[in-house]
Amino acid sequence: MDYIYTQQQKVTVTIFTKQPEALKKRMREFIHGATELDGTGLYTNQETSVIMTVVSKYDLTALKLVVQDADPNAFVNIQSTMNLWGRFESNE
Repeated sequence: MDYIYTQQQKVTVTIFTKQPEALKKRMREFIHGATELDGTGLYTNQETSVIMTVVSKYDLTALKLVVQDADPNAFVNIQSTMNLWGRFESNE
């Protein structure tokens, strides 16, 4: 029962990385799509890539491994997703 409930809970993951190519390569192998945005650090004024994806809580452990492997210094923010519209698909 917990497995089914956890699979239904969605989270939005925002990843800030200075290694976008390595992370994008790994993310293409992941089961969900993502969107890349260009960003600039307000304090450092350095360019950074912002990658956003929506996954189930069940997929978070696998995503964490993908991010840590591609960029151990990435900054990751995870937020609960209350509502979701549009096309949400996975390769599961």
